[in-house]
Amino acid sequence: FLATHDSLTNLPNRAAFTRGLEQAIVVTRGQAPSSQSWTSSSSAYAHRRPSDLLGHWGRAEFGIVIQGRATTGSVLDRIRAILASFAEPFLVDGRELVVSACAGVARFPSEGDDADTLVRKAGVALRRIRKGDGAEVDVYSEGNDWWGQGNLELQLDLGKAIERNELRLHYQSQVALATGRVVGLEALLRWEHPRLGLLAANRIVPVAE
Repeated sequence: FLATHDSLTNLPNRAAFTRGLEQAIVVTRGQAPSSQSWTSSSSAYAHRRPSDLLGHWGRAEFGIVIQGRATTGSVLDRIRAILASFAEPFLVDGRELVVSACAGVARFPSEGDDADTLVRKAGVALRRIRKGDGAEVDVYSEGNDWWGQGNLELQLDLGKAIERNELRLHYQSQVALATGRVVGLEALLRWEHPRLGLLAANRIVPVAE
């Protein structure tokens, strides 16, 4: 149990959730074409149906698989109803706690036909919300996928960049316009990528996050 469940919530952990999603995909493939399975990544989830799969991915992220025949509108209505349950404060040890929640959605099979792809694309939709567009729910779309295959490869390379001594600090002078004197230095992170050359922080930070 401890190997497959989160110790804080007793929910399936990310690995167990992914296996459950894979099983749901297998079941859905054996159903009529109009059946759909969805996976969502969000800040928090509750009030699911018994047929739904809920998992805790770590920190404040949860995942839910909504199975069965459903339209885009009906699934979004269900997710908004779940998020609405966080509008009221929670009472914990006599104190009121205010919790916010948002959700990213990826659909099977239109956004992916395997668990890893669906989870990644739900995460892409979720990160878009966190960048501050004001929405509570976002459905994945290719046009908003800044991550893509190229950045996925960079993520793998970044894991080896430190041991390969590829990260560099460049220093940029700060000059006082009135005197022309150097008054400070700004440290700039750069990555000497073996294939792509020198990469600036705006390429490194999104991959690291």
